[in-house]
Amino acid sequence: MRNTNSSATKRAPASIDCTTKAPGSFGPEKPLNILGRWFHKIAKGKGWWKGSAGRVEKKILLMHSELSEMTEELRDGRSQTEVYYKKDKHGQWKPEGVPIEAADLYIRLGDYCARHQIDLDRAVEIKMAFNLGRPYLHGGKAF
Repeated sequence: MRNTNSSATKRAPASIDCTTKAPGSFGPEKPLNILGRWFHKIAKGKGWWKGSAGRVEKKILLMHSELSEMTEELRDGRSQTEVYYKKDKHGQWKPEGVPIEAADLYIRLGDYCARHQIDLDRAVEIKMAFNLGRPYLHGGKAF
């Protein structure tokens, strides 16, 4: 059932800029932006923003892949909180599990936002302020 709330037809608020004002500057230091810059520094140093590896579409698809990997961990019978280790192709013990895939997603998102100067802290503040005013199970969908 579609939401026919009359407030949906009201004029949208003015747009809010969630970009940084100057290259490399995030304004007041906030935790998501600080972590994002750290993630980006490491990714850049490891070559993940050179050439076609840095294409925006690829970065977004890789975030999707982390969610799929989380789902596969659950399908394999792992618990939500289990971290286990498997040897990788280099013989190193690589952490695996839902929490590790969630961390991978968070790292990729922070890296992406830092690279494109998206103030993630501000965007979260804006979205949560909006969500607080929404009705219970808004949208009329089952999930």
